[in-house]
Amino acid sequence: MSFIYYLKCLLHLTPKYDQSLIIRDVAYFSGSDAHGNNKLNNFLPFPKVDSSVLTSDEQQDTNKNKIPIIVHIPGGGWIRSSRTNEWRGGPTVGRMCAREGFIGVVVSYRLARTSLVSFLAWSCSLGLIIIGIALLSWQLITGYVAFMAFAYAYNLFYKVRVPVLVEHMLDDLCHALVYVRNHINEHSPDANPDQIFLSDHSAGAHLASLLVLDKSYFHRHEFSLSNVRGVIATSGIYSLTNPIHDSKMNIQNLIFRLFYS
Repeated sequence: MSFIYYLKCLLHLTPKYDQSLIIRDVAYFSGSDAHGNNKLNNFLPFPKVDSSVLTSDEQQDTNKNKIPIIVHIPGGGWIRSSRTNEWRGGPTVGRMCAREGFIGVVVSYRLARTSLVSFLAWSCSLGLIIIGIALLSWQLITGYVAFMAFAYAYNLFYKVRVPVLVEHMLDDLCHALVYVRNHINEHSPDANPDQIFLSDHSAGAHLASLLVLDKSYFHRHEFSLSNVRGVIATSGIYSLTNPIHDSKMNIQNLIFRLFYS
């Protein structure tokens, strides 16, 4: 392996995984109110031995050892999640699951609109850095302000025209789980739809926790909680008003609410 190839793999530019085992952009919901983010990517493990050449005893053992499914819900502050973004970890988790012999499913869901307060907070933070680098160049400052105004207008009036709430995200994830339960065997006959594990990060951990702790979402979509055998919640935010679990006036809580209001 050349140094350049190794560097590309390290930077996720050339993932070390058979691309033919990735089934991309599978629409898990196609109703009248379906959204462009209602899609998932399947990461399949390397195929097992052809069942037609197995003995009856080996066939029975194979049936008993169906492959569990790990559904990953990426984070991103409820506004920037993506199943395809390498830096947010979704594809990495999917490939890792497949390499370990599981079926990895990475889900996208509808995202919330950035609030004006949050947008201004992020803009000012980035602006201070850029202004410091530019040594108070008024041309760069003017261009930056114009660009950020355009970016917010694009997000407000085009990208997320209809406000998206947490309830909408949870509905999307329920649709995704129902699709996985009903159709995963079309992509991998060895999959076990009765053994679904939820893997999630940050905002994704918050959403997954709401799903399994509030059964009303599953009931509404006729999905049984017993299909979910475990939840791997990583770096989750479980209280939006008090994520540090301290005084609500704690400086860290104030900063969180400012950037993610």
